[in-house]
Formats: sequence, C-alpha cells, structure tokens
Amino acid sequence: MMQHTIMAVFDTARHAQIAVDDLLVCDIPSESIHQYRLAIGADPDAAIRPENEFHRPSGTWTWLINDHPPPTERRAQQEALYRESRLRNEPVVVTIDPSTLTEARIMKILGDHAPLQVRGDKEGWNHADTSFAQKGQMDPSELEPQAPVEMTEYH
Repeated sequence: MMQHTIMAVFDTARHAQIAVDDLLVCDIPSESIHQYRLAIGADPDAAIRPENEFHRPSGTWTWLINDHPPPTERRAQQEALYRESRLRNEPVVVTIDPSTLTEARIMKILGDHAPLQVRGDKEGWNHADTSFAQKGQMDPSELEPQAPVEMTEYH
C-alpha cells in the first residue's frame, strides 16, 4: 500500500497552528505533521521544502498536546521562521502523512478549521471531494451526546 500525503493550506500561521494543535491532541503523531511558510501568491507545492519548514517554540504545555520539537540543530531556525510567519500573517501549508486508520480523523479535524485548500496524493482526490468542502461546517449529528454541563457564575 502506497503512503500518501494530505496537504492543507491555511490563510495564516495562527490558523494553521490551531489545526495542528487539534491534530496533536487527537493523537496524530507530531512526526507526521509538517508546516511550511507559503509566500502570498506562491504555489503550495513549491513551498514544501526543508528551508520553509517551521515549528513553533516549545512552551510549558507542549508535552500535554504531544508536540515534539525538531532536532536541536534545526530548532532555532524553525522557531525563528515560525515567529516571522506569524508576524507577517503569511499563508501556511500543512502536510500530514496519515495511516489508513487516521485519514478520516485527519480530514474531519482539518474540515473543522476550514482550510483554503486541501489536497491528497491519491488520484482524483481533492478539496472539492471532501464533505466539509461541500457543507462548510460540521454536522451536529456526528457528535456523541454528552452529559449536561453545570454552569457556575463567578462574581
């Protein structure tokens, strides 16, 4: 079975990072997720190069969402590129190497964040074929019922 890559384009680094955080929280391995700076108007495929890859600086809670930083020799360069991309509000390409077990979960999470474009390597599969491109939002019937949450007011 051939491995393929899912690619999503987000309008800003901030929006991309929120989607990546959700992927990490849902146990998509951080080693399979990559973020690349995308110059405005550039082709997303051309942006997927090692010198464009970035990673956010490690924070206090990084371990909680299972985010693993790049190797030490690349960390400073990738963190600087992340800060610069956030400051410039540049578009970002996120690529994910899914297993067949996680592909549906990845597509659902990406769909919840409304990327500008989603594409996979599989023949004939692109953004227009995904359910969230057609609906534009999550179907509430897909949510599992939960116990009511008690609200507490603080004054």
